[in-house]
Amino acid sequence: MEGTNIKVLIVDDHDMVRMGLKTYLMLEPKFEVVGEAEHGGKVMDLLRDAAPDSFPDLILMDLMMPVMNGAETTRAVLAQYPTMKIVILTSFLEDELVVDAIEAGA
Repeated sequence: MEGTNIKVLIVDDHDMVRMGLKTYLMLEPKFEVVGEAEHGGKVMDLLRDAAPDSFPDLILMDLMMPVMNGAETTRAVLAQYPTMKIVILTSFLEDELVVDAIEAGA
């Protein structure tokens, strides 16, 4: 990926978190935010409909969201896009939730 931007999809059900992550990433020249979603169901739609030049290299995703949580979304994404890189972000300290996300492939 040398010489190209890392294309990022931000997924979080809180508008302020998405806006904060997007603002931070916009300050880093190696990152390009190519999309945002408020839940996992929308992630699948965005990936399916993404143009080749805006397909993300990386998904930054919240663990706890409505519709599909981060672990469920990770499983669904990796089932269709096995090379996708996913980073789960959370403030929850519950081991079971974190282990579930790791086992899902995040």
